[in-house]
Amino acid sequence: MSALLVVEIESGPIERVPADLSVVGIFEGDRPLRGGAGRTDWRLCGRLSKLRAEGELSGRWGDAVLVQTFGGLGAPLVMALGLGDPERFGLREQAAAARAAMGRALGLGARSLALSLGWGQEGRVDDLLRATLSGAGRALEDRPATLLLRLAVPADLAPAAREILGRLAGEPLHGAVTLEARATPSGLRSGAAPGPRGALLPPAPPVVK
Repeated sequence: MSALLVVEIESGPIERVPADLSVVGIFEGDRPLRGGAGRTDWRLCGRLSKLRAEGELSGRWGDAVLVQTFGGLGAPLVMALGLGDPERFGLREQAAAARAAMGRALGLGARSLALSLGWGQEGRVDDLLRATLSGAGRALEDRPATLLLRLAVPADLAPAAREILGRLAGEPLHGAVTLEARATPSGLRSGAAPGPRGALLPPAPPVVK
């Protein structure tokens, strides 16, 4: 069965990107929460910090917590994904984390996913983009589907990311996975947006471990 990964570059913060599901990364020892996770937590009135304090959100590699946003973000659901030790997080881990995020999104029935490029780590845009797309391609190889991936990139890096994505769109990913680059209208849209099939996730419990 073939699979299609449609990718858009969003020049703005992850918490404003419309999608069925938003994924933010949390490292072990992140106190307070940083980057997209910290801004998401602020918009959710400290809900992620509360889960952290209660031991539900560890930051250990592979741990994940799913919460409803009740209109506080561009996505109706946000997943906090554990990224482990920040000192050991490189491009290989970037690809593995993207694969994990995509796999969990597909398992939940999402048709669109918002993801930050790089999770705050430093690196060349092309390396980070290639690693992220490689992981996403692996996930779709495991579970063939059509999925819209919206990558949140800082505004100053978005033009370069779009140019690189345009070049990569002509290259094969994994197995029968096809990569398609889609132009993004200027300015982030408000509200959750349906993915390629126009479906939103069904209601979920406030917290799913």
